[in-house]
Amino acid sequence: FTVVLLLIIPGIAGILRVAQLDAPMWALTAIAAGAIARRNLKTAAVLLALAFAIKPTAVVALLLMGFTWLRLGIRLVPLVFAVLALPFLCANWNYVVQLYGSLLERVGGAIQQRRNWMDVGNMLAVMGVKVPFEIMLAIRAAMAPAALGIAVIARRRLERPFAAFLAFAFSAIYLLLFNPRTEGGGYAGLSLVAAPLAARMLLVEGKLYLS
Repeated sequence: FTVVLLLIIPGIAGILRVAQLDAPMWALTAIAAGAIARRNLKTAAVLLALAFAIKPTAVVALLLMGFTWLRLGIRLVPLVFAVLALPFLCANWNYVVQLYGSLLERVGGAIQQRRNWMDVGNMLAVMGVKVPFEIMLAIRAAMAPAALGIAVIARRRLERPFAAFLAFAFSAIYLLLFNPRTEGGGYAGLSLVAAPLAARMLLVEGKLYLS
């Protein structure tokens, strides 16, 4: 645990310093993957719903894990509706509707807005390869079922803990590469993937580098 913690710190220090919500979102998502590994789907569903309530980008992990383990997905449906309905109990309905409408507009604007975000599209642009918006959108759409397909295959062929970890890993990698507004906080998810792998390489396999 100590080794994993030390390896995680570089990837999450930035978002902890500025108190971004990526930190609790990724923590809850990672713990949910652990609950899946232990076959505790009720706990996993609650954790994923909380992560979604904290930050909507958790929808990637929610959908990927929910469709990979369909019993988990069934448990997620009422919880997601509860998360979406909760604001109506705490504020004026018209105000909440306006907020949801504004959220949809911002999501649409984020997809089309060209700025120096850290997604794969801007990475290619820095390398001199400018991918048109329509093609980039198609790539994002195609990679989603591809990631899901890999997670489903992993569920069928790997032991449950490894399959759960892989599903979490592809959630993090997909968001890092294809979220149109990827920021430094996206590396928090990647650190939660890379740190356990590095710790395994060091402590279990006794390697200091990849060969």
